[in-house]
Amino acid sequence: MACSTSRTALPPRGGGAGTRVTTEEAVKFVGCWDALADPSTRSPHGRTTGAVSAGGLNAGRAIAFTNTIRSSQRVEQHWNRIVDAVSAEESAAAAARDRAGRLADTRVRPAASPADGGSGPAATDGLRVEMSPDTPGNSGGSGPAARDDDLVTAASPGTPGSALGAAGREADGSPELLGFEVRHTDGSRNALQRAQILGWLRGGDPEGGCRIVTNAKCLTEGVDVPALDAVLFLEPKRSQIDVVQAVGRVMRRAPGKDCGYVVLPVVVPAGMRLDDDEVLSGSDFKVVWSVLKALRSHDERLDVAINTADLTGKPPLRILTAGLCDRCGEAGCEGDCDMSGAAEVSVQGRLPLHDAVASKVVEQCGDRQYWHRWGAEVARITGTIAERARAALRASPRLVAAFEIFEADMAATVGRPLARAELVSMLAQHVVTVPVFDALFSGSGFADRNPISKALNELLDEFKAAEVLLRDETRGLERFYASVGDRLSEAADSDTRIKVMLEVYEQFFAAAMPDETKRLGIVYTPVELVDFVLRSVDAVARAEFGRGLSDPGVNILDPFTGTGTFVNRLLTQRGADGEYLVRDEDLPRKFHGAARRFASSGSPEIHANEVVLLAYYLAALKIEEGYRDRTGGYEPFEGIVLTDTFLLSGDGRLPGTGAIADNSGRAIAQNELPIQVIVANPPWSAGQKSAGDDNPNISYPHIEQRVRDTYGRRHKQVTGRGAGKSAGNLYVEAIRWASDRIGGPDGDATRPGIVAFVHPNSLSNAPSLAGMRAALRDEFTSVYVVNLRGDAMKSGDEFRREGHKIFGAGSRNGVQITVLVRNPAMSPDSPAVLRYAEVPQYSTLKQKFDWLAELGDVTSDQFETVEPNDAHDWVDITDGSFEELMPVCELAKSGRSGLSVMDDHALGIATNCDTYVYSFSYEDLCTRINRLIAAYNDALELVEAGCTVDECTGNDELDRIKWTGTLKQSLAKREEIVFDESRIREVLYRPFTKLWLYEDDRILSSVKTISKMFPPESERERERERERERERERVLLPMQNNRGLSSLLATGCITDLNFLGPNQGGCRAIPRRRRS
Repeated sequence: MACSTSRTALPPRGGGAGTRVTTEEAVKFVGCWDALADPSTRSPHGRTTGAVSAGGLNAGRAIAFTNTIRSSQRVEQHWNRIVDAVSAEESAAAAARDRAGRLADTRVRPAASPADGGSGPAATDGLRVEMSPDTPGNSGGSGPAARDDDLVTAASPGTPGSALGAAGREADGSPELLGFEVRHTDGSRNALQRAQILGWLRGGDPEGGCRIVTNAKCLTEGVDVPALDAVLFLEPKRSQIDVVQAVGRVMRRAPGKDCGYVVLPVVVPAGMRLDDDEVLSGSDFKVVWSVLKALRSHDERLDVAINTADLTGKPPLRILTAGLCDRCGEAGCEGDCDMSGAAEVSVQGRLPLHDAVASKVVEQCGDRQYWHRWGAEVARITGTIAERARAALRASPRLVAAFEIFEADMAATVGRPLARAELVSMLAQHVVTVPVFDALFSGSGFADRNPISKALNELLDEFKAAEVLLRDETRGLERFYASVGDRLSEAADSDTRIKVMLEVYEQFFAAAMPDETKRLGIVYTPVELVDFVLRSVDAVARAEFGRGLSDPGVNILDPFTGTGTFVNRLLTQRGADGEYLVRDEDLPRKFHGAARRFASSGSPEIHANEVVLLAYYLAALKIEEGYRDRTGGYEPFEGIVLTDTFLLSGDGRLPGTGAIADNSGRAIAQNELPIQVIVANPPWSAGQKSAGDDNPNISYPHIEQRVRDTYGRRHKQVTGRGAGKSAGNLYVEAIRWASDRIGGPDGDATRPGIVAFVHPNSLSNAPSLAGMRAALRDEFTSVYVVNLRGDAMKSGDEFRREGHKIFGAGSRNGVQITVLVRNPAMSPDSPAVLRYAEVPQYSTLKQKFDWLAELGDVTSDQFETVEPNDAHDWVDITDGSFEELMPVCELAKSGRSGLSVMDDHALGIATNCDTYVYSFSYEDLCTRINRLIAAYNDALELVEAGCTVDECTGNDELDRIKWTGTLKQSLAKREEIVFDESRIREVLYRPFTKLWLYEDDRILSSVKTISKMFPPESERERERERERERERERVLLPMQNNRGLSSLLATGCITDLNFLGPNQGGCRAIPRRRRS
């Protein structure tokens, strides 16, 4: 039980100016008094502070813990005086309320006779006095139910004092207030004195009052008072052992005792709310979290309660508030707050402040970090299963034959051959994740009904027949599976299961499968963005074509579904009119196709594709859960396909065999359908940062050629030069694919359609994507852009103006929503109309989501029409005069040869393997290079013996060598590398920091050009070169970057590419003096 109270709840304290009790202590006394008087009350508004419950269930015996003897003595000295002052204040307030109530709410009618069976308020002189529902004591109000003879009057209540008999109910019916007797003890007292106090505590019935023993540290153990009702922690306990021992005192059973209470007083500053994060994270709440942590380690039942608190809305503590409004949770509020809508009690009678506390309970005391640690364990066990599978394949020809069939079927259904290592990894992931889905969606039969899961189970049966029991390796994850079940033990609704599923996904996905996360840029799309996209597409479709997402014949595709959020929200979201985006009567057709309703063939009108196995499983379950949420029954979703969307075409796709044939059939059927709407958050990644990562993006030659033929061609027309690296981003290729797909299987560019994507906002401002912006306006008739900012690669105030990141730690990119509309009824010769809106500067994440909700959809009148300039800028539109300036050095062929200030320039050294070729120590560098060259020559021998380069260049010996793209090229050319000490030279690695470098262009990625500008010195010429060093100075300029930084440095030493920092875009050297 946490009792919270406001500093404003405390009336002026008596006792003179010399009192030593602090305001915080006094406030805590009042809160504890109220909690002990009626511990079962859940903060009813208008209840009298300290009033005993109608059933007389007040605490009779309690022990209060402080940290110092002096604090304990103050409790004994001041407790009753503070309670007296508050009770007097309450009496005056009650009298005033009663007088006002009698004037406003008294009416006369005949009294009920006993024969009437009336049980209302007591009759007085033949008249019945009915109290207002808001009057304390009335059973119709929010306070405790009144007895027949209860009448709240202005008479003085019982005065709590040091004698228990002072508590009681006056004859005039005022509420009974709990009285106390408080005694202090400490370790300085002998055993006999302490025994006497404990004997007094466990003595006879306290007669409606409460006995309290206050102490510092001497009563945490060895206390035999089974009838103890409560322990009070007036100050935080630093020792969890002390907390557990103290709580153990109150949890002992005794005759007539049903509950034991742990009371934790928390002070809420005036003007603040209990659910404010500043309050929940403050020092006062530390005692709450410390006690819960201690109890969780002591009691497994509480462990479950804590970890399900944010799901059930039932935190394992009861919140009593004194001086706080129970409607808004704010200190000093008198209950007249405007809480229309917000004050409504939500599911299971929860109040908003309880939800906030529940969420904080899990954050502070729950298992989230525990689950995150399981990610590493999942990764380890997944690797072990994969290794056992590989060993079994090497040993069993029968298993090899079965695996090759599976391999061929997967190649047919995905659209490309999959490496055996990838398939083995897929099998291992299946083994460790299916038990999680069984816990999340028990009874769904997912594992036996999903075609990919069935195929993998059939393959596992082949391993089992060969006595290779891969599932046995998951015994180490039983506690993890149990924790998932615990999270769901008290929450069975659809939203809860999805929330847990995503929590598990986010906590260990990156640890279990880091390569997929890096390669695809996997992040979870916030529901607020998804809802906005779907509302926008539905509104635009109705405005442009007269049909919405629910109408017949509107086929919707999420080609990069991830965990299925878009399709799940499509099934479960309501529009502005309160109706579902997919109407009830249309839901079966959209989900199953016409075949389920009519005796004819038909495919679903909702489709989803995913290529990562775990995400595919989650998406299928999540979509099916959305359907079950609407209909109450589980049905498998046949519109989801495990496939690589970029390769989804009819050419060469085979139906496959066995269970996988169903998946292949879905892909073929989808590919033959016209698609009118495509919505997604596509993969963003531009590829691995280094060839040494062994995790390259998969190449899609057809899509890449389409990008060159369309966006690249227009870029050349607009800028006069080729597109940059950004044109190879996966989201660029995804937009190209989607633009072609809505044209139908025959590529008809006149077909109507809508494409809506969430992607980086570099599309609106990247110079390398100017041609893409021009091409999109050529291909579509309307373009809607919503810029959500959030670019974390900027700095200073420019960074602050971007506001919070949309994806948190998942991405540092700014985010944009783009809706592209192709309407054949519009003029095909005019470029698309561009409508633009951007979130206000400095917005927090919540403010951004609120802004999207206020915007509604892209048809809002808050959008402005933008006319791009000749350079096809969509934001920060310029007049083009900057392009007329002469560049310091021309970085690419632009048709303006000779128009730069400097022709002589070079990038810094790029190694892609700094750890191996740089060192502060000359001797250490020699050792590292010799080790690297030895590993390289070992691989060279294998290549010469007939192995392929890929087989010899796996990064499994990172202590010796990292296989960069340059090293692989040298190996492919069969170049022999021999250590040459003369190649070691000093390099300015960072400002004022020199390191030794082994300079060899067969190892380093880029070194030749800058090496010519800074030629190495021989030993005989070193001294003479140093004298001429000043004449050889070069100026270093940063390359173009997103951070708006400007740096200029001069040096006479060869420099590293990242001399000015790893995120500066690199640096370029130019001569300080221009040659004549």
